[in-house]
Amino acid sequence: MEKKTRTIGILLLVLLALLITFFGLKKWNTSKSETEEKKKENAVVHIFETDSLESIEYKEASGEEMSFVKEDDTWEYAPDTTIALTESSMQNMEDAFSDIQAVKEIKNPDDLSDYGFDSPEYNLTLTGKDGEAHKFLIGNASGENYYFMEDGTEKVYTVSADLISEMVWQLADVAEKDSFVTVTSDNFVKETVTKPGDEVKTYEADNEDQEDTVTSIMTALSGFYFTDCADYHVTDATLGNYGLAEDQRTKVELTYKDTSDDDKEKTVTFYVGSKDDSATYYYVQMDGSQRVSRVLIDTVEKALGWKVDSSVE
Repeated sequence: MEKKTRTIGILLLVLLALLITFFGLKKWNTSKSETEEKKKENAVVHIFETDSLESIEYKEASGEEMSFVKEDDTWEYAPDTTIALTESSMQNMEDAFSDIQAVKEIKNPDDLSDYGFDSPEYNLTLTGKDGEAHKFLIGNASGENYYFMEDGTEKVYTVSADLISEMVWQLADVAEKDSFVTVTSDNFVKETVTKPGDEVKTYEADNEDQEDTVTSIMTALSGFYFTDCADYHVTDATLGNYGLAEDQRTKVELTYKDTSDDDKEKTVTFYVGSKDDSATYYYVQMDGSQRVSRVLIDTVEKALGWKVDSSVE
C-alpha cells in the first residue's frame, strides 16, 4: 500500500512539473509573439502623422489643384466655402492623409531627379492643428507605389498608390447632392405637373383610370437620382441657361405620405428645365435650392408621366 501511495505521489509530481512547463512555455510564446508584434509596429515609418488636419491642398503636374480647409470641425471647399461637402468622403480623405506611412525607405538615394522630384507628379501640402504646413513631393511611379518625400529633406520613400487615389479632382465627387424623397406604391398620393403655358396634369394614386401611368410614375420616382450638380449657385439671371426660368420650366408638385411622421401628407416641389448639351440629362432644381442638378432623361419623362400619357406631350 505504501509503495502504491509513493507511486501516485511521484506521478502527481511529474504531472505538476509538466503543467508548470506547459504554462511556462505558453507564457514565453505569448511574450515572444507580443515582442515580435511590437517590433513590427515599431518598424512602420510614419512619414507624416497628426491628430487633426486643418487643411489639405494638392496640385497635379498639369496645374489642376484642389484645396480644402476645416472650420469648426467641418471640411469646406476653400475656393467657395458655401458649397457643402459630403462628410464621409472628406473623412476618408482626412484619414488617409493624417497618417502617411512608408512602404519602403530608400537608403542612400540617388539624384532626386531619378525619382521624378525635379518635376513631381503631385505636390501635396498638409497643415495640422499646430498650424505648420508640410509640403510633400510625389514623384514617379514605382510598380504599384510612388516615390515620396517631404520638401526640404533628403529622405526618400515609396508610398502606396492608395494614397494618391484619395485625391479627387472633380468637385462633384465630394460635394453634397440634393436629396429626393423616397417614393413607393404605399406612400404616393398624387403628382401635379404644370408645363409652361399653365397646362396642368394631375395623377392620383386612387384614380383607377390612371393606373398604368401612375404605376410608371411611381417606379420612376422611386429611382429619381441626381447624377451630379451642373451649377452650385444658380441665380435668377442664370436660370434661363438651364431652361429653368419661370416661363420656361415645368413645375412638379409631388404629394406623399411621410411614414416617419404618422403618414402625414407632405408636398415637395421641383422644376424641370431643358436637356443638357449631351441630350442625356434634364436640368432639375428642387424648390428653394440654389443647385441645378442633372437627372437622366428617361427617368424624368417617366416620373412626369410623359412616357405613358400621350395627352401631355
